[in-house]
Amino acid sequence: MLVVDKLGKTYGTGATQYEAIDEISFEVRRGEFVCIVGPSGCGKTTLLKAMAGLHSPTRGVTRLNDRAVTGPPAEMAVVFQEYGRSLMPWLTVKDNVLLPLRSRKMSSAERKQRVAESLNSVGLGAAGEKYPWQLSGGMQQRVAIARALAYKPDILLMDEPFASVDAQTRGDLEDLILKVRDEFGVTIVLVTHDIDESVYLSDRIVVLTNAPTRVNEVIDVDLGKPRDQVETKELPAFAHLRAHVYRLIRHREAEQ
Repeated sequence: MLVVDKLGKTYGTGATQYEAIDEISFEVRRGEFVCIVGPSGCGKTTLLKAMAGLHSPTRGVTRLNDRAVTGPPAEMAVVFQEYGRSLMPWLTVKDNVLLPLRSRKMSSAERKQRVAESLNSVGLGAAGEKYPWQLSGGMQQRVAIARALAYKPDILLMDEPFASVDAQTRGDLEDLILKVRDEFGVTIVLVTHDIDESVYLSDRIVVLTNAPTRVNEVIDVDLGKPRDQVETKELPAFAHLRAHVYRLIRHREAEQ
């Protein structure tokens, strides 16, 4: 579904030139949940923005459904880490979720139904008249997820979406995104610095090197379904995968 083909990104020129991404290639299959992890500062967010068409790569290409991504594709939605900056504080929760639907050709009744379905799917069916600043951080991120789901994208990109919440809320949001992935049938690519999160959520993990970044390894995750915050993380296979990813990242950081 999504192909990243020899993608590279260089900033500046001459003596100030900085090669953020050397050459990255991998694929995402339809319906898959893929996590991208790597050493701190390796260019994970730069990669995601290039995949989303939010900035242009210096070389290489991303293809979605066999078409080159040259700008934000209509079939794609993005959820960012800083939910406080992506939600409009002067709009109610339901109006925030409605926002991307205003450009879609559909009736007012259909828009209203989509908003209600999306809010219900993230457990905020009764919060539509509240404002983002009246909600906790975890609830605000649920609003951001609901807004993306209301758009009904084929693929959802997420940039460290749970990094700004506490551990318990993070676990709840991880389980939520697995639930809505199955409910909406959406393909998900999630950038994270959290190794446990990448193993818990993924069908496959793309492990990156230090900048200038390349793909270190692509790891299949076979932990079965459904997944549980306690039972899954007690599995020997989970511990093995976590240790393997950690070794890859620590080895690369040590080389820096």
